[in-house]
Amino acid sequence: MPDKPSMSRQDFLRNMAAGLSALSLGSKGGGWAEIPQPFATTDLSLPYRLKPVAGYSVAFTQMRGLCFDSGNQLLVATENGIHRLDQKGQAAPIIPLPSPAMSVAANEEGSISVLTRGSALLFDSHYRPLSDWERPRILDNPDTWLVSATMNDRSVFISDAGNRKVFQIALNGDLIQEIDGFHIPSAYFPCALNSDGSLLVGHTSRHQVEIFDPQGELQTSWGTYGSSPERFCGCCNPTNLAVYRKDWIATAEKGIPRVKINNPEGKLLAYLSAQDLGLHEEQSYLNQAAAGRQWRASLP
Repeated sequence: MPDKPSMSRQDFLRNMAAGLSALSLGSKGGGWAEIPQPFATTDLSLPYRLKPVAGYSVAFTQMRGLCFDSGNQLLVATENGIHRLDQKGQAAPIIPLPSPAMSVAANEEGSISVLTRGSALLFDSHYRPLSDWERPRILDNPDTWLVSATMNDRSVFISDAGNRKVFQIALNGDLIQEIDGFHIPSAYFPCALNSDGSLLVGHTSRHQVEIFDPQGELQTSWGTYGSSPERFCGCCNPTNLAVYRKDWIATAEKGIPRVKINNPEGKLLAYLSAQDLGLHEEQSYLNQAAAGRQWRASLP
């Protein structure tokens, strides 16, 4: 019983932000798609298993984030800007940048948000800069370290690991609100939106996913420290978040690299271990083991 895809497979520490667009969710009895190499998953007697359905070789040295745009095109944040991947995995540069792209996000209206470490940019569906967008003054700060973006039809949420805040910014650049109270020890600070407009944030020092209402008030949180599959291990996890339909939440971790799907209350539904990903626990970067291969899923 497949469900919405999402996870990526390259440069694990910085990758998979904004999309985790590389795996599909299937039932235990579901068949495997044809893939370039054998693939197995750890059997934890969970309701679902993650499975790859396509493999692409890509030439990027870094891949820090990805998303699907309003036309269902896969956009990838790389070391020199944003690339679009077609159904055959061919990459086309669409938004060149002088510095690495940290994150890319899109909304259903076609707007695209792109982050570099110190800049937040906004583009239309034709990859042209939006004329109404003005650089938010709140980001004019020497400590700014932008990490993750997520969008709806009226605003973009931007996590700033340097200032330990999440900013909600209108599509003209006006500040709507800022959410603080985070303790962020490093440049891992993921955020994502679910279907009712609630904001999910990875509070990495607490090893938790926190959920805020549209007014920025904390509603609930889940997650505990530990190395067992249902917990978040090491320092600064989860590193990445994505939301499926049914508001299931995908997380990725570093240290012990692994990917998990949880329901909104935090119950573990599906799991990929480091071994499932073809990695050793001490490996820091996924591309060391994946040899440049990116995994992606599509719905049948």
